[in-house]
Amino acid sequence: MKGLQLPSFSYGQEIYSSQWRSQIGKLLVAITVALVGFIVNPQISRAKPINLVDKQQGLLPILEYNPPNHGGPGTSRGGGSRPGCPETDKPLTALNPATNYGETVDGYPTFWLYIPYESGVVELRLEEESTLGEQNSNKKVYQPILFQVSQGPGVMKFPLPRTADPLKINSKYRWRFFLLCGSDSGLDTLSVDGVVKRVEPTAKLTSELDVAETTRGEIIAYAANGLWYEALTKLAELRRGNEEDGQVAIDWEALLGHPIVRLGEIVPEKVVNCCFLDGEVQSSSGDGEDK
Repeated sequence: MKGLQLPSFSYGQEIYSSQWRSQIGKLLVAITVALVGFIVNPQISRAKPINLVDKQQGLLPILEYNPPNHGGPGTSRGGGSRPGCPETDKPLTALNPATNYGETVDGYPTFWLYIPYESGVVELRLEEESTLGEQNSNKKVYQPILFQVSQGPGVMKFPLPRTADPLKINSKYRWRFFLLCGSDSGLDTLSVDGVVKRVEPTAKLTSELDVAETTRGEIIAYAANGLWYEALTKLAELRRGNEEDGQVAIDWEALLGHPIVRLGEIVPEKVVNCCFLDGEVQSSSGDGEDK
């Protein structure tokens, strides 16, 4: 029986084949080394995501609002239109979580609204909510507070004046804002409302604020501890005049776009330097609230 017939090569062909196998072997070794390098050091193969908590790499922590497990009656948007309040692309909007509830450690919190008109008058009405078993006569009811609005449309702040009594710790307050628009002969109003509660600062918050080295660090601490009014106010103040700051823009979108907040449509709106109390002389900077 004849064996298998193998092809014959000349001596020159054998040398060429040996050299070819040698080159292929070197190429395979180089590819293997490169693959191992990618696996051991993934930074080579892909860019690291930004805005992650990684102190060793010097990356920035994320701003993440941790809302309290509470809600309140109210509405954050003044829908519809009135004869004296023409319809706008975006309605009067309170910068408040969709739960209509926010907490603060400040006896004089600052409220924020998106005002869709260039000017007008805003009225704040504030009253303490009754606790279980408490008589209504013991509730604190504030005198109406009027603000003159200008430089709109935009996001504007409305602080509780220092001339008023501070909010009491562990008490809830129902706030209502009325936007008066139109002429003296035909005033109409749009309104929004919600609930604010003043709480005591926790040891955790105090500790985090003590080690915060920047305003952003303070904002992150307030947001993480569920303090809406402090986080929003400090961030809005940074946002005003710094709209081109990339990190501020990221934080602003993260806070307003939070699934419990749902104010994503307000993100592109400007934070304007307004407003001042009715009867108060407006400062040259346009910022006339009580200090």
